[in-house]
Amino acid sequence: DNVVDFMVEHCDVECGEISLNWNPMGTSNEIQYSRVPVTKRNIHIHTSEPYHRAMFKVVKVIVRPTYVADYMDWSHTVMLKRGHWIDTSGTILPRIISTARCCIPYEHPTGPTDVGVIYHYKYKSDEEYYIKSCVRGDSLLPRGQMTKCGHMRNGGNYPRNGSDFDDGAWKQLTRQVPKYAIFDKMTNVSLY
Repeated sequence: DNVVDFMVEHCDVECGEISLNWNPMGTSNEIQYSRVPVTKRNIHIHTSEPYHRAMFKVVKVIVRPTYVADYMDWSHTVMLKRGHWIDTSGTILPRIISTARCCIPYEHPTGPTDVGVIYHYKYKSDEEYYIKSCVRGDSLLPRGQMTKCGHMRNGGNYPRNGSDFDDGAWKQLTRQVPKYAIFDKMTNVSLY
């Protein structure tokens, strides 16, 4: 139920970081922003190719801060000065010395998803994805550089709706913070 307990159970003192694979969520046919939590309104996972294959192998890590090497050049994983990088099954992954020299450090195509997973909400709604890609920009590019806007216009960046129902993140949120269950009783909660 919390990161500290998760690390105690799955990442002992020999473990420096543990990877969690992404669960790529679609828009669930949402066109515009709404005040409904994203975990409630986006409840369809991408399982169709090529999006699923491209996104499902991506990981983020939980890391022991004192194990992090001084030099870090990637945001999904970090270089370690000690300890191992593992997945939630306990499999040791190749140690990262430098993301420029060793591997694609943010990919673990066969990573397990039964113990822990990160629900990734890239799109939210068509409107929000447009604003992120073509107006505001994102954290990976300098403000004003809208490379992703061209991708969106040219190929739509894969079908964004999602295909299979998955409300796991919503169930977890309402279990841990019961007041959010009020959204299960509400209808037509939009700013427009």
